[in-house]
Amino acid sequence: MRIVALLVSVLGVLAFGGALVYSFVRPTAIESLARDLIRVEVEQRVGETLHTLDDSTVSRIATRMSERSRARIAQIGQQLQAGSPRSQRRCAIPTAPAATGSKPAPPRRCRCSASACWIRTRA
Repeated sequence: MRIVALLVSVLGVLAFGGALVYSFVRPTAIESLARDLIRVEVEQRVGETLHTLDDSTVSRIATRMSERSRARIAQIGQQLQAGSPRSQRRCAIPTAPAATGSKPAPPRRCRCSASACWIRTRA
C-alpha cells in the first residue's frame, strides 16, 4: 500500500512539476489552452440557456408581440401610402423667429398630434 501511495505521489509531482516548467517556458501556450477551455465552456452554457429560452413562455409571448407589431407597421404603411386624412394634416411651422428679439420658447407638441409636427409657442 505504501508503494502505491509513493508511486502515485511521484507521478503527481512529475506531472505538475512538468506543467509548471512548461508554463515558464511557453506561457502563451498555457494561456491559449485556458482561453480555449473557457470559450468551450461558455458556448456550452450559453447554448443550454438559449435552448431553454426557446421553449419558454417568454419566447411565445415575444413572438406574438412581434407579429402584432409587424401587422401594425404594415397597417400604418398602407395608411401612409393611401394618403389617409391623418397623414394629410399639416401645421403651419413658422420659418423665422419673431422679430422681437426675445428668446425662443421651448418646443411644444401641436394639437394635430402628427409625430413630425412641432411648433414653437410663446410661454
